[in-house]
Amino acid sequence: MDTNLGRITFRFFSDESPKSVTSFKTMVRAGVFSGTLINKVLPGLLIQGGDTQTKHEQVEVSRGQDMEIEKNNLKHHAGTVSLAYRKGAAAGETEFFICLQEVSYFDGKHNIIGEVISGLKVVDAISNVPRNLKQFPLHQVRIQRISLEEQEFLREVR
Repeated sequence: MDTNLGRITFRFFSDESPKSVTSFKTMVRAGVFSGTLINKVLPGLLIQGGDTQTKHEQVEVSRGQDMEIEKNNLKHHAGTVSLAYRKGAAAGETEFFICLQEVSYFDGKHNIIGEVISGLKVVDAISNVPRNLKQFPLHQVRIQRISLEEQEFLREVR
């Protein structure tokens, strides 16, 4: 994921959260996240982005699939990438967040799709940007693009 503050790379948990990961990857391939903003910063807790309402140009976007929480043993910790949802709705909206610390309260309530494997300093930098009372960054932090570089990741892991 490329932002105007740097690159964040994460790996997916396809075996543990197959529906959520597939939905997220489908949105990546469709360019849903390109141009969206980091729209929430809760210092010490999380950064959140992917809201299509924050794109430069407003376009109608097909949301991810609505789905139930996928049952697995994954836990929210620093670097966890998880799907966000609003007001108790089923998971699968476009927004996602990256945890800055362990947040066991989220376990079983949000579908974890992966974890950051490089770029935690970028995540920390984003978490420290000045923000308003609604936790929206005062200086835009834009997700320039998210790309799927699965072959490159496989080489790194081996």
